[in-house]
Amino acid sequence: MWDVYGVAIAGVGIEVVTWRIAASAEAAPVEPAMSVGERTGPDGPAFTRPVVFDRGSPAVDTPVYRRSHLAPGQRFDGPAVVEERETTSVIRPGWSVEVADDGSLMATRVTS
Repeated sequence: MWDVYGVAIAGVGIEVVTWRIAASAEAAPVEPAMSVGERTGPDGPAFTRPVVFDRGSPAVDTPVYRRSHLAPGQRFDGPAVVEERETTSVIRPGWSVEVADDGSLMATRVTS
């Protein structure tokens, strides 16, 4: 069933160069959960700031949201900026955002 190819040199020992192992096990499904205690403050933008979205275009006064203030089910349209400690999400004009139950930002392009 298996073909093994190789060379045996008399008087030379065998050296194992690489060991590989794979393992798997059944695990209970994990659903991401948003910590409701982290969501505090107003659900609207914290402030606005001028943002340039296209080269050569003027700056657009853009609402800036604090990620920790967003709640599941909340919706807003771009342009917008969502700030948090680790990252900043820029929502371009023509996009809509909904905050999912697990806190993810679900962006959808708005088509006319």
